[in-house]
Amino acid sequence: MSKKYASSDKYTGLQKIADQLSTEGKKMNHSTVRNHLLRGFTKIAKVVLEYHEYEGDIDARAKELAKSPDFHEYMYDVMHQLEREKKINNQHTNT
Repeated sequence: MSKKYASSDKYTGLQKIADQLSTEGKKMNHSTVRNHLLRGFTKIAKVVLEYHEYEGDIDARAKELAKSPDFHEYMYDVMHQLEREKKINNQHTNT
């Protein structure tokens, strides 16, 4: 696994997030956004590992998972699924 956090595509995505947050009054750069995301992903990974009764060093494994492109893709898919469900639920309540 690569030790690098971001390719140019990921940097662009992080920069877009940073720009949006800055526009909303939350001063951030791409590194700060990356660090916040990794901390959040680490917390999620830790809960998943605990749920599955992982028997190794949970903190180290959670940090490793949080950096994984596969984990990022999974989280992206989960968040987009939740957004789709939210839109569907809003359509049903508005009709």
